[in-house]
Amino acid sequence: MAAFDKATEGLVGYTYTVMAVLGSQIVAGTNYSYLCRAEMVVPDAKPEYVIVNVYEDLDGNAEITGSLSLLEGKEGWEYNDINPFMNENSDVKAAFDKALDGLTGAEYKPIAYIGYKDNSYAVLTKITITSVEPLTSLSMVYITKTDSGAMIDDIYDIDMSLENERN
Repeated sequence: MAAFDKATEGLVGYTYTVMAVLGSQIVAGTNYSYLCRAEMVVPDAKPEYVIVNVYEDLDGNAEITGSLSLLEGKEGWEYNDINPFMNENSDVKAAFDKALDGLTGAEYKPIAYIGYKDNSYAVLTKITITSVEPLTSLSMVYITKTDSGAMIDDIYDIDMSLENERN
């Protein structure tokens, strides 16, 4: 968190609240990825959820190296403006669990409820494919409630290098 605080001190016009630390990577320093609730500092601003990458060098200097808005380009979707944690959103959790019922070959761990559209939800999820050499990814899982339960509509893997960054 110290690296995040250093990288964001002095930022004007936008506030970031860290919801989860998604990971770190030791390099000549350390790279960190954070899930943040972000808001422009203007009246009636709506929050959005972004992944923010921060690099902290060996001297303790830190900077934001990339960010990604999680629902960017998803027409008609709105960011969740309440608590993003699944245990605080029973309808979303129930739909998520129902959509995964009976699926095998991968373990899905929801991280945060990101947004909604009609009767559909977007959930940031850690997915681990269970095999001899497990493969883990961070993905947006899109789920729709149906008359008979719920189903997965789409899964979008997130490139943690944030090559599609938006600063």
